[in-house]
Amino acid sequence: MYKKLLTLIILLISTFAQGNETVWDLTFDNKYNLPIVIINLEGEKIALTLDTGTKEALHLPINLIDKIPNKSENLQKIRSIDLSGNVSEVRSFIINNLKLNSFIFKRVGVVEYNSWGLKFSSDNSNNNENENIENPVIGLGLFDGYVLTINYPESKIIVSDETDISADLDKKWIPIPFHLNDEGLAIEMSEV
Repeated sequence: MYKKLLTLIILLISTFAQGNETVWDLTFDNKYNLPIVIINLEGEKIALTLDTGTKEALHLPINLIDKIPNKSENLQKIRSIDLSGNVSEVRSFIINNLKLNSFIFKRVGVVEYNSWGLKFSSDNSNNNENENIENPVIGLGLFDGYVLTINYPESKIIVSDETDISADLDKKWIPIPFHLNDEGLAIEMSEV
């Protein structure tokens, strides 16, 4: 009897000790070849651009932020400047538990989406097709405290809360040294 009980306890503990992991499909838009991830957020399927140049976790339209429970608005707005010199301030929020697909992220920083970047067009008319399109963004801040693997050849993103992944890496993976700076992800390159 005691052996069965002990075995059951060990099984329960080992189940809870395993890390959570999720795999998301990665696609690319046809126009600019930007990486896109389809996420289920509050019952809606949403295409988000993966942007390794932003430290914020998520940039979402305010109507989508309003649908998310367990959020609190920060008192200070986030101020930013884009490449064309435009300064903007956006509202920011903290979401305690945010479920994206089947993975739950803790204490996620979300900012109100505000279009950024330079727009170039040889067309002088006002028919710029990207003018009023809201394009939610996933930034590196979402993966802070998690292990993120971007597998471009297989078009997958793997997110894990398991920090020791060295056993899972095989010989076909090449480690690339990088660091985070104010501009996002910086890959270190050198001649051999």
